[in-house]
Amino acid sequence: MGRSLSTPPRYCRQKKHFGNDLAFVEIAGRRHYLGAYGTPESQEAYHRLLAEFAASGSLRTPAPQLEITVVEVAERYLTWAKDYYVKHGKETAEPSNVALAFRPLIKLYGRTKAAEFGPRALKAVRQEMIDNGGSRKYINRHVGRLRASKSAKYELRVT
Repeated sequence: MGRSLSTPPRYCRQKKHFGNDLAFVEIAGRRHYLGAYGTPESQEAYHRLLAEFAASGSLRTPAPQLEITVVEVAERYLTWAKDYYVKHGKETAEPSNVALAFRPLIKLYGRTKAAEFGPRALKAVRQEMIDNGGSRKYINRHVGRLRASKSAKYELRVT
């Protein structure tokens, strides 16, 4: 059951290292940044967000579950990795290592919903890597890459 309108989400402060204090509010499990903490603009954004969510009824219902599959998580993470792992304008070897890590995962659980993927499934993927002759170091690195594919919007529950 979601939060009732009688107790609205709190206006919160997040301190950054370089003196930037940010205001945010968490609604339906998602964090919405509002700007600099304590400013009239952030207060206005806070009240506007509350009004929008109250009008849509989102404060009373739980957030919908994403129906994303393991393959879609892998594709999105690989796309992100290709943009992130760049050194001196060239892609590093990490995106291809990520792709290698996802092969046994996709082979075993490609069409499975990401929300249904858990620790037991990760153990099965790890066992597949062992059966394929991977060394402990190789497998541990790949499992680490799979765990790193977690994100706020779409994640594999492997912890």
